[in-house]
Amino acid sequence: MVDSTYQVFVDLDATALEGGYVWVGPAYGNPEASPLPLFWDEALTIAAAQPLRTSGGYIVRDGTPANVYGAAPLYSVRVRNRDGRLVYYDASTGADVPASKRKFPIAAGADGPIGETGLSNNTRATLDELKAAAISDGTSLYDGSLWTWTAGDYTGQADDANIVKAGSTALTSGAWVRQASGSVAYAAPLKSYTVSLASFRIAADPVDNWSPTFQRAIDAVSAAGGGALLIPPGTYSLKVRVSTDSFGVVAFEMKTGVSLIGASKHATILKLAANQIGQGTYMRIISSLGIINNVGISNLTIDGNRDGQNIWKEQGNGGNIVLGTVRDCVIENIVSKNANGQCIQIASPLPNVSSDVTIRNNLCRNASGSTLNADGTIQSLYNGNGIGIQISLCSGMVVTGNIIRNCRDNAIDTYSDDGTVNPLGGGHQIIGNNISGCRVGVFPETASSVLVSLNTITDCVEGGIFANRINGAPQTVRITGNSVGNVPVGIRLTGDCLPANGAMIDNNNIYSITSTSGFGIQLGLPGANVSYVDVSDNIFGVNSNVVPLIAVIGNQAAYIRGTDNRYFGNPDPGYFLFKSIVTEVEVRIGGFIGVADGSVADLERRWARIGRLEATGPIGFFGAAPVTQQVLPAAATDLATTLALVNSLRTAFLNLGLGDEA
Repeated sequence: MVDSTYQVFVDLDATALEGGYVWVGPAYGNPEASPLPLFWDEALTIAAAQPLRTSGGYIVRDGTPANVYGAAPLYSVRVRNRDGRLVYYDASTGADVPASKRKFPIAAGADGPIGETGLSNNTRATLDELKAAAISDGTSLYDGSLWTWTAGDYTGQADDANIVKAGSTALTSGAWVRQASGSVAYAAPLKSYTVSLASFRIAADPVDNWSPTFQRAIDAVSAAGGGALLIPPGTYSLKVRVSTDSFGVVAFEMKTGVSLIGASKHATILKLAANQIGQGTYMRIISSLGIINNVGISNLTIDGNRDGQNIWKEQGNGGNIVLGTVRDCVIENIVSKNANGQCIQIASPLPNVSSDVTIRNNLCRNASGSTLNADGTIQSLYNGNGIGIQISLCSGMVVTGNIIRNCRDNAIDTYSDDGTVNPLGGGHQIIGNNISGCRVGVFPETASSVLVSLNTITDCVEGGIFANRINGAPQTVRITGNSVGNVPVGIRLTGDCLPANGAMIDNNNIYSITSTSGFGIQLGLPGANVSYVDVSDNIFGVNSNVVPLIAVIGNQAAYIRGTDNRYFGNPDPGYFLFKSIVTEVEVRIGGFIGVADGSVADLERRWARIGRLEATGPIGFFGAAPVTQQVLPAAATDLATTLALVNSLRTAFLNLGLGDEA
């Protein structure tokens, strides 16, 4: 273990916290609301403003790691990442550190989750226990949050998500106030009802329409403080009505605090009734209005019944689940199929941004997406509808473990553009999804802090993974470890990225390009620019010797580099790299390695990157000076000679300490 002068904070993905925010406040309190005085020096003379900022995991002062000091014997620490998500909170720490030497940086997670320090005797199991707690205790832990008795006049505010009456103490004197939620908008509901949908059925409800029952139940659960609405096994026919905002039609609308939970994704089926849409009808089965928080949909099937919509069965807009701005939302273990539009969509309208959205372990299939003529014939095939999973303007998003099949438009589509040069939202993880038969597999548009990793993508009409720019520059984009095959273009990235944190495309397996005019990896578009991209360590199994492994296309290409890309078979060396650029600045791609069929084990070894110089300079990891590329000899055409070359290289790497024997 190495001892460090400065302790490190980590982000939610266990990487060093970059661009984070740190507050220090009173013990068992809210550091953001009540920060303590901090100083950069032990003499406590140079004030340090809060929030403190982090770089590389360290608290920094003018870009340099630094400690801060204070006089409080006990203090609390709260840390958020650059997207505002809470990554660490310690209710009380510091008593064992001399006041003159106290350092406020605390290793993230060192003292366990919130409430484990000093609150073991103050935990309240129920709301009644919180109300009955002695206000002299000062603090309580309830409902996953820290509560502090706070003086003030709270008349008319008690018993909502964040304020609770303290026993017999008058609300004019004070109340228990939730501390750990950060704000009312993100607070978890106090009450946790679990009720069955059937209990909200009334005699007047039509036998063939459960939509009124769903709406009545959702309204009641949300009004009661939130909780689970259980949907027993069965098939529930749904008809649409005019939306509350008069914008199209809906079956029912979700509300804050409600989780729809079916018996299982095979046993509980919500099915749109026949003949519910016509030309131009904006239809959503499950919808929402405004900003809603703490919502979930799980363990059920939603069937858009496209075949039952008469000649409008290819009409594409809205969809099965179309939520507006949501914060703290989980959609998991559902089947969403036969959608007239999107299977699952989070569509935040400007200026709002959704946050903390998780969509996992779902099956999305057979979504439509066409514009139709008056007689129902197709006017436009692709119009941004028929998407498997689409999320726009979201901060903090995980899309993982989903199976997406046969959607007319993109399988997974994210959108972060707000019409300015800066992407809105970010922190997207698209990991481990299985995709086939769509237009494009994964389509992150104007992406910021995006990881696309370990996805399996096959048989898509236009390509595997397309990262696209509209206005804002893609930044901190990594496309790694994906398997992409049977597509005309494996991976495509377009647009200028940011110099210091551009895009990296690495360790992907790309095979079976279906068009001789296609590419393994394409950077740029005709007439456009592309810059600050690293494309290295990918594996190509291209099935034609005239398909370029990597293509750089456009008006201007700048600061693009790559090496150690491997290929099977014997493509024409002239097609390793294809360039069609009007202006070129520091485009350096080389070091292609040929590996004969049969030596997959050698490909899977993570050899040291040959000729890959991690240069430093004013333009980040690309370096300002030319980078020397070492190009390996072309692989021999016969397997024996190729294996001999591979073995000699391996031996050389091991002798140099650059490889491993595993």
